[in-house]
Order: sequence, then C-alpha cells, then structure tokens
Amino acid sequence: MVRFDGKTDNDIRLWHTYVFLAREPVKSLFAAQPHGKKPAIADDPTNRVKESIAKALQTILFSSFTLEYRMRRVLDELGVILRPNTTLTPLLKNFWIRLAAVDRLDKKGKCLPPPDWRNCESDLKRLVQLRNDIVHADYKDTLRAFSNHGSPESLACQLYNSVVEAIKLINVGTGYDLRSRQHIDTYFDELKVPRYVKGHN
Repeated sequence: MVRFDGKTDNDIRLWHTYVFLAREPVKSLFAAQPHGKKPAIADDPTNRVKESIAKALQTILFSSFTLEYRMRRVLDELGVILRPNTTLTPLLKNFWIRLAAVDRLDKKGKCLPPPDWRNCESDLKRLVQLRNDIVHADYKDTLRAFSNHGSPESLACQLYNSVVEAIKLINVGTGYDLRSRQHIDTYFDELKVPRYVKGHN
C-alpha cells in the first residue's frame, strides 16, 4: 500500500510531529516560564530575539522540514530516484519535472501540478530561501525578511499555510487523494492556521 506519510509507524509519528511543531507555535504564541535555579544566558529574554520572531523561526524551519519530508516520500513512493545529497532548493524546483513521466496512482494520466500550484509556489520558494538564510546563519537577511513583512507571526503563518496547500495539491496531482475536492479542501483547511491576530509580542 502506498503511504505518503511514511513506511513505518515511527515514520508516520515523525511526520505528524513535524506538522504539529510547524503549526503549534503559530497557533499558540506563549512559552513556559523558567523555574528553579538561575536561568542560563539563553533563558533571559533580553538575550534573544523577540518571542514572535523565535516562534516564527521554529515554524519556518519545521515547515521546511515538513515540505521536504513530504516531497521526498512522494518521489520515493512513486519510484523516482534522487541523488542522496539533493537539497530542498533543487527538490522544490524539479519536483513536478521529476514526476512528469510518472503515472498517477489513479491511472488517470501522468502526475501534473494542479493549476492552483502556481498560487503557493512563490511562497514555497520564499520559505526555502528563508530556511536557507536561517540554517546558514545569514542573520541580516533573516531579520530583514521579518522587518519587511509587517509581523513575524503573519509571515510564518502564511508560509506554513502554503506548505499545507502544497501537500494537498501534491496529493491531488499524483492521484493519491481520490475524495471530492470539497472533502479534500475541508480536510486541509482544518490543518491551516487562521491569520495571526495582532496584540501579542
């Protein structure tokens, strides 16, 4: 049986953990207070970026992990061989090109991106670029991305929601999800986070 969420129970648990960790910080923006002994230097809020940026960073990183995990699983399940060191940038850029010769799982032609893919593709590219800035310690571009957007939470929410939309469209474009489009949309809309309401730091 084809599974895009993992081969084993542990794979599937890891997949759902990625989704949870990508979604949760945007959904509930508060952190536990330190207890007990003297806090470490990183525990002092004055030694960190604003909490909203920290939560946004976590969301962006786990959103990128979520996207990469799903794309790799789909290619693997559909028999597309990847070079071992393929990074997220070429993975995203060539994803549908690699699938163009692969039969859909419902046997209705080849795998193609649904027309809606264009609506989330620019956000996915932005996510990948910001993720690269974060992991390669490009502090200047990372912080500039947040200052140019209005609020870190809003940017993180937008990018997370685009990943959810991309997963939905991948399922549709590969013939993996055969429910009606209304049922598919409803299911994935429940995974999305409503846009951030101002008022938190």
